[in-house]
Amino acid sequence: MPRVTAVISSDSRNARRLTRAKMNELNPEPEQILDANIRRKPEYYVYIYNVSTMEQKIARPWAHPALIIPACEPDQPYSQPLVLPDIVQDRVERPGSWDIGIRGVDATFLAQDALHPDLIGGDWKSYRPIPKGSAANDGTDLYAYGGH
Repeated sequence: MPRVTAVISSDSRNARRLTRAKMNELNPEPEQILDANIRRKPEYYVYIYNVSTMEQKIARPWAHPALIIPACEPDQPYSQPLVLPDIVQDRVERPGSWDIGIRGVDATFLAQDALHPDLIGGDWKSYRPIPKGSAANDGTDLYAYGGH
């Protein structure tokens, strides 16, 4: 039987290239899919004021960890505003994928969602009270407490 005089090196340039190719094939890098709105300047801002002397913290996935509407000072008619640009970038989940997506969402919709989350299909300009029996979240309707 002939004597073995060759070895396969795992540290060669070709072995490193093939290892990188196989790792990229099995573990692709996440792709960032960005919205075209991400670099545009806001055309307007949405202001949310508080008429209560109590600060409001509103947890929303698009405003991690929470929106904070400052408390109204006792001698003032309303608080300093919470300011949202006209388009807010929101993360988009893609089940089964590592891709990270972002999309622009209208701030008027998000303001309505923050002030009255049960008002599905509503318009941020028109308030419609929801009966307690059909409300999913009792006590989250800030319009009822003077928010506008």
